[in-house]
Amino acid sequence: MGSFELDQNNLSDAETLLELAKTQQIKIYRGKHLEIAQSCKTLGRLYLKKGDLSQAEQNFRGALKLYEDLAGKNHPDTGRVLVDLAVVEKLQRKPEDAIANLRRAIEIFSAALGANDPDTVDANHVLATLLPEVGDYAHAEALYRQVLKTYQTAYGEDDQRVGLVLMQLGTLYISWNDFGNA
Repeated sequence: MGSFELDQNNLSDAETLLELAKTQQIKIYRGKHLEIAQSCKTLGRLYLKKGDLSQAEQNFRGALKLYEDLAGKNHPDTGRVLVDLAVVEKLQRKPEDAIANLRRAIEIFSAALGANDPDTVDANHVLATLLPEVGDYAHAEALYRQVLKTYQTAYGEDDQRVGLVLMQLGTLYISWNDFGNA
């Protein structure tokens, strides 16, 4: 029910229900179960929507620990939480931490799902947005081009994802003072 309320953007009701569910799951499962990890992840999404980055980070870290312990350090669900955590770290202006978590997620996705899986491509897209913050424009450009090619093939030239990557690539070129390519 809490996830439904979150999807409906009823954040206060969602928070109450999700926190209650998490508390009950911890009691029932004695603190170790994938359902608790999922509740932590959903709470992380809720707090991210609310702009409470500290609570979002805390819940994503809780989910990460449970996924690593119960599903495995190389399970795609572990990778997905690493991407969520990286998004929070990006907003907290911790690009090095976010980049490290994204690289780990990409390794997990690539090994488990393949280089062209949507999770892998989307994680590379998020990584491309972070690399300019640490001055790695060339790697960001390569990732944007790789993501662009995959999106064009998968979704077509008129898809909004293609437009977003083109805009981001143009912005990268502007910040890199490459106005011709921009």
